[in-house]
Amino acid sequence: MVATTIEETVTLSQAKTLISSGAHEQSFLLLSPPGIGKSELVRQAAAEAGLPCRSLLGTQIAPEDVSGVPRIVGERSVFCPPRILLPEDGQPFCLFLDELPASSPDIQKAFYSLLLERRIGEHRLPAGTWVVAAGNRAEDRALVRSISSALVNRVVLLQVRHDVTEWLAWAETANVRVEVRHFIQACPDALLRPTPSDSIPYSTPRAWVSLSRTLELASQAGVLDDESLLALIAGRVSAKDAFAFYDWFRAVQRVPETLDLGYTKLMNTEVDMLDLSSVAVHTLKAHGVYNVGQLIAKTRSDLRDMKEKHGACFGAMMDRARVDEISMALQRKGLKLRTDNQAAAPTITLDQAKSLIQAVGHRESLLLLSSPGIGKSSAIMQAADEQQMTCRSLLGTQIAPEDVSGIPTIQGDRSVFCPPRVLLPENPTPFYLFLDELPACTPDVQKAFYALLLERRVGEHSLPEGCVVVAAGNRSQDRALVRPLSTALVNRVFVLNIRVDHSQWLAWAKTNNIRSEILAFLTYMPGSLLRCAPAEPRPFSTPRAWSSLSRSLDLAEAKCTLDSSIRRALAFGTLSPEDASLFCAMAEESLAELLPLEQYLDDPDVLPTQSTARWFVIHRMRTLVERGEFPRFHQAKINEFLMRIPSEMRMALLIDLVEPWAELGAAEAMFESLRQVTGLASATCA
Repeated sequence: MVATTIEETVTLSQAKTLISSGAHEQSFLLLSPPGIGKSELVRQAAAEAGLPCRSLLGTQIAPEDVSGVPRIVGERSVFCPPRILLPEDGQPFCLFLDELPASSPDIQKAFYSLLLERRIGEHRLPAGTWVVAAGNRAEDRALVRSISSALVNRVVLLQVRHDVTEWLAWAETANVRVEVRHFIQACPDALLRPTPSDSIPYSTPRAWVSLSRTLELASQAGVLDDESLLALIAGRVSAKDAFAFYDWFRAVQRVPETLDLGYTKLMNTEVDMLDLSSVAVHTLKAHGVYNVGQLIAKTRSDLRDMKEKHGACFGAMMDRARVDEISMALQRKGLKLRTDNQAAAPTITLDQAKSLIQAVGHRESLLLLSSPGIGKSSAIMQAADEQQMTCRSLLGTQIAPEDVSGIPTIQGDRSVFCPPRVLLPENPTPFYLFLDELPACTPDVQKAFYALLLERRVGEHSLPEGCVVVAAGNRSQDRALVRPLSTALVNRVFVLNIRVDHSQWLAWAKTNNIRSEILAFLTYMPGSLLRCAPAEPRPFSTPRAWSSLSRSLDLAEAKCTLDSSIRRALAFGTLSPEDASLFCAMAEESLAELLPLEQYLDDPDVLPTQSTARWFVIHRMRTLVERGEFPRFHQAKINEFLMRIPSEMRMALLIDLVEPWAELGAAEAMFESLRQVTGLASATCA
């Protein structure tokens, strides 16, 4: 028995041919996953037919907006149809009803006569006008609604699919970067991935084109370091494609001839061809690593956990020199090993995010996600200030969907939407548009922002050329009452996960009058700068909370009321309890007088005399050693410092950190401490 399908699909080029031949008489509805290029297809078809394209986002209007605004003529009311649906010139045009399946049932019903009879109230569309609608499918998790059967019966419904060959031919003419085209040619499944169940980036043709354009802009601006590169890629395409393309793109930039080799051949290059020692080759193969693709998925720690294979025997673990040998062999191919902390959702600092916003925000929309209170809003406003642009902020939780398109007014015989001034000021100069708390918006408000995020358009009005569109919000794990993001929205932005950078915040704090005792405390306790949001509603430490505490202490001090009880009340009302307790205890011991660690290493005699403060310094040193950030000193200086501090403090520094201290050159002090602890020193003297 031959299998049959209920739904047939067409490619984008086939859909364009059908629209061009029949849209002047028959309305079409294009359905597909997000981001394959339906909107561009309609505009291109209209342009080739010499028709202006007027686009309306069905999620931005109310049902009564379709028929128009009534006005009194004599003793009768006359409806003035919306200019965007029926321009005054009477010439045919292409009417594109975008995101129709995401519209409310009442909006869908308001379009019935428009789709079937080409009529708006008593007005008919000019002869030859095209009517084309588009949207996503229910299975795409794009916050769509059920389409009315009466609506479906008024249109030709085309299920549109992507075609890799078509896309590659188009991409070459559209100047999509060659690295992207070669990658998709080698990995065609990466062009379009299934929409994920979570609100995370995923690969679509739109995403790859957007990524190509953004990499070009960021490269030209000189802000494309490795972290920013990975964050941009992972913020736009599926994780499984992001890391593979990141490796490929970086290899081509560093060793251009890699482009001729091709992605598949590069990843399939056997480890025998990497100019490695026989021991390294045998060891890698013994642990299941046969080619470059498998090798670059490893970290330095993974390699050092491998036992070296000599002939038929396994020896000791790989040492640092052997790992360096493998790393250098990869670098000659333009590649490198994974970092130990490389996660599925790479992060960047606020400074890196600010640089990317300034470099690409005028062409691509960005969404900054992080835990609350780390300074996203401040970074966006600072980016605007540095570019001498006004920053206009809109809190998405304070508006309704129809507020985005504006309020209709009558001009002549047409109703015209007056957009909100916060979204489109009268002065046509470029500005920063900051959509705050976007993940906390209702689904309908999210959908109302689709055209704004992708096309820089509010109804029939476009933002001034050069406007920067940036959104921000918190993540679901932060317990910040956020909602799932529509997959259609996620596929319109770069999702950048932001992390707190301790040194960057301290530099900012020093120039923004943060109190000296707070600076000193956070210099020695970097982990206190940001704590995880607690399960119950109580204060917790964030950069914003520390800034707030500093301001509160200043205000209290100005009234001459800053004593220990006031300090504790303010600290416990702003910070995590553990940080508030330790901060208040340390503040009583002249915390602001603590010196930089380098001075203590130079001269242990200047260590604080108070026990709490002294242990505070030791804790900071231990933290830096654990994180691999301890200052680089001559081995003799490090050994001298360790031997001059009390033995209990020395043991507190050394316990469980033998390997990192050994890398710093502290072997002499560790052996001496061992002899003292075991009594071997006395036995030797006897």
